[in-house]
Amino acid sequence: MLLSENNMGIEFKIFMVFVYAFELFILIDYCERLFERKISKAKTLLISSFIYIFLYAVCVILNLNETVNTILIIITTFIIIFVCYNTSILSSVFQSLAISAMMSFSELLVIYVGASVLKVSTYTYEQDFISFSLICCISKFLYYVFCRILSSIIKKDESVKGRHWLLFVMPLSSVFCSILIHYLSGYVKDNQVLHILCFVSVL
Repeated sequence: MLLSENNMGIEFKIFMVFVYAFELFILIDYCERLFERKISKAKTLLISSFIYIFLYAVCVILNLNETVNTILIIITTFIIIFVCYNTSILSSVFQSLAISAMMSFSELLVIYVGASVLKVSTYTYEQDFISFSLICCISKFLYYVFCRILSSIIKKDESVKGRHWLLFVMPLSSVFCSILIHYLSGYVKDNQVLHILCFVSVL
């Protein structure tokens, strides 16, 4: 989960356990489709689960901001891919950035479409647990779909994993621009035109 959440109670922390578990499932599914494992599946699940438990503890319990969340997601994803699968450092960097970009895109897509349709602030989800839960469920489903599509594309072009390592700039810039757009929208009076423009920009 790249976006930060404020003023949430114990129900939020319990819900986030399932969100992080589903994110881990998506990551493992993505990696299994693209790479060979260095270690057994059981060890892969054990290591990745331990890393995600740490990620949950840092991001959710400490309630860090969006930028720190993004950096930690990228780092932990890189560690899991590089440690558990047969990939180069550059390939691991590219994949971790690409996955983070997909996560960011799916979350902001749902936020801006929802804000435009319901005519509410793009930060309303931070104050209401029901809204937050709906955004999470929809965005994680989209995240899973996007990752399946991306892994299928990469499987058709194996050269992406090796020679064209400069492509990592694209997902990195996507994550940065998506978060920047979300930040800037908080400083402008909310209106439907703004939400549509932000949605188009993220897309």
